[in-house]
Amino acid sequence: MKSLLLAALLGVIAAAPIPAAPVSPPDYSGAWTLDKARSPGLPPMYASVRGQRLSVTQSDARLVVDVEIQAQAAQPERFSFAYSLDGAETTATTRVRTPDGTLDVPTRLRARHGDDGRLHITIARELPLGGQTVTATGTEAWELSADGRTLTVHRVEQMPRGGEMRFDMVFARG
Repeated sequence: MKSLLLAALLGVIAAAPIPAAPVSPPDYSGAWTLDKARSPGLPPMYASVRGQRLSVTQSDARLVVDVEIQAQAAQPERFSFAYSLDGAETTATTRVRTPDGTLDVPTRLRARHGDDGRLHITIARELPLGGQTVTATGTEAWELSADGRTLTVHRVEQMPRGGEMRFDMVFARG
């Protein structure tokens, strides 16, 4: 009887699911170069972009993305975004091109690792438009390839006057 009870207990233990070890979020650190040929649906402004690079620094708590865009100007445009990876909002001022010229605008940044294995980013900018301030929101889902050599940024831009623009940006490491 004891042996039957022991066998039944061992069978239950053997059938019990083994808890999975926590999965570390992907590390996006490094230098990344935009591959326009592999980036479907880029907005029209990208026709004049000769190159775009990201320099990403990541720790357990923070992600810093330095962006360099080489277009028609002699000097590249440079931007920097610093995110808290716990989902907390950070604030910054970012430079945007408008019909009235280049402006520095208040910006709210948020990033968090999703259950889908992607990094989810929100960038909300307060823009002057027709005597009012409107919010332009962009969301990104960062996806790292299994070999770590390709970063795909799935981007959605919500237009201040309605509608949205969707496109993917594919970056190669290095």
